[in-house]
Amino acid sequence: MLPPEFTISQLSKLYERALKKNIDKRNFLKKVLKTNLLEYLEKKACGKVLNVQKGSQLYRFNISAYKQIKDKRISF
Repeated sequence: MLPPEFTISQLSKLYERALKKNIDKRNFLKKVLKTNLLEYLEKKACGKVLNVQKGSQLYRFNISAYKQIKDKRISF
C-alpha cells in the first residue's frame, strides 16, 4: 500500500486505485488535511528511494485522528 512516510501524490494514487475513479487533485490535499489524518514531516522525499519527484513533501498517518473518525465516511 503506502510506506510509513509518503507524499500526497502517492496517497492520491492509492485513493484512485481503491475507488476506481479519478479524484479532483486540486481539492484532495485540502480535504485530507482538514481531517487531521496526516502529520506533516519536516523532510522531503528522495526521488530515487521512493520513486517520486525529488523534493516532494512527506507525510505520515496520524493514528489518533484516524481512531476518532474511522466510522465516518469521507468522500473525495
